[in-house]
Amino acid sequence: MSQPRTETAWLLVRKSSTLSDQDIIDATGVHPVTLTKMRQERSRMVAGGIESRESWALDNPGFVITHSEVIEEPAE
Repeated sequence: MSQPRTETAWLLVRKSSTLSDQDIIDATGVHPVTLTKMRQERSRMVAGGIESRESWALDNPGFVITHSEVIEEPAE
């Protein structure tokens, strides 16, 4: 799951074209490398006409959500 600061940074990248990278880093504490990835992904999405799903965890192609599944063995 994404951290709140990452989700906030993604919101700012998507919604505010006037904020600089340093403004977003200062406001959220997100790492500069993460912010660069966000800017690149946003550019890719805009160029491809792809709508955001409103979450970095869902929009980030490198983010993998895994889960474990409990499988019951059949009784013998």
